[in-house]
Amino acid sequence: MSGVRFQPAGARGFLGFALGEATDRRIALDSIWPREARRLASAVAQADDGGRIELAQRFVAQRIADQRVPVDEPIARCAAAIEAHSGRCSLDEVIARSGVGRRQFERRFRDAVGLSPKRFASVLRLRSVFDVLQDDPHSDGTGAALAAGYFDQSHLIRDFRRYVGCTPAQFVAARASLASALVA
Repeated sequence: MSGVRFQPAGARGFLGFALGEATDRRIALDSIWPREARRLASAVAQADDGGRIELAQRFVAQRIADQRVPVDEPIARCAAAIEAHSGRCSLDEVIARSGVGRRQFERRFRDAVGLSPKRFASVLRLRSVFDVLQDDPHSDGTGAALAAGYFDQSHLIRDFRRYVGCTPAQFVAARASLASALVA
């Protein structure tokens, strides 16, 4: 299995449509580009590891060039700022610095990133819990929650249930190998 990681506002240029349409969906490449996806799959199957990476990079670069969808720079800068702060920043300040009104900002953000600014920040904050636990595996849940910007452990547990579907303790107990993969 291979994956491509885009900058927060970068995948729209690859897909060529608003990311809000792709949120919480699995979209097979062959449903968007049937011929190209078949050719890519065939070439990847015949290539060695390094060749597979090069094929994926060329495929992504070519799709971005073909789509010619300009990056929404003010939104991309704001998404990068939210990411740089692991979701622990004032969204009002980020929106004010964008030079765009709140409603327009939220619409354009969802279009470019696929999530509302608030949800994006929340996901990043939750992801930073994994970073804290990776850096200090002996950290307790409360320490990790506070270091990741949560007010308390119950705030973390609510977000964890919302995004993962269980409590952190249930997650670690049932899916320890998946937890270590998410920390990457």
